[in-house]
Amino acid sequence: MADLVGLLNPSGTLDVPAYTRSMHALAERIADYAEQTRIERIREQERLRSVKPMRWVSPQIVTPASTFIVGAAGGNPAIIDEGWTADVRVIAAKLSAADTLAAFVGENNNGWPLGQPTASAVTGLNLAVILIPKSSGIVNGGETIFLQTGGAGNITAVRITGWQAAGPEIAKLF
Repeated sequence: MADLVGLLNPSGTLDVPAYTRSMHALAERIADYAEQTRIERIREQERLRSVKPMRWVSPQIVTPASTFIVGAAGGNPAIIDEGWTADVRVIAAKLSAADTLAAFVGENNNGWPLGQPTASAVTGLNLAVILIPKSSGIVNGGETIFLQTGGAGNITAVRITGWQAAGPEIAKLF
């Protein structure tokens, strides 16, 4: 009943003009909300138009080794399309034995580190997974990623995931 107090006449009957104004105000607020939702949806679609998921899986590694270069310098397909920039989020490697795995941008372990080195955590699977915080694993088209174990195990398979954006649209990754 408290909601109706401003809509009642002193005689206790409904004040139709006040009720009409109240309904118009409510309709305007609903229309404003719908318009804001539409604008946000358009902005998100525009942002996603030049952002795409990145999933790279190594070709069969014929001769496993303790190091592996992802990208053209390693004789493998490029991880990132030319003209694009990637935010690498997960690097996973299957190892021949329990060991640690480290990742660097570049062709050797002198490059910028990607995440923290990690040990293979799942017993029997020898799977090492490096989780990279958002915006910390930026790699440009044409750059390579160097993977290195601690020496006890060899890299037998690699999978890398993240997001790519066209070069001028890199801000959309952050």
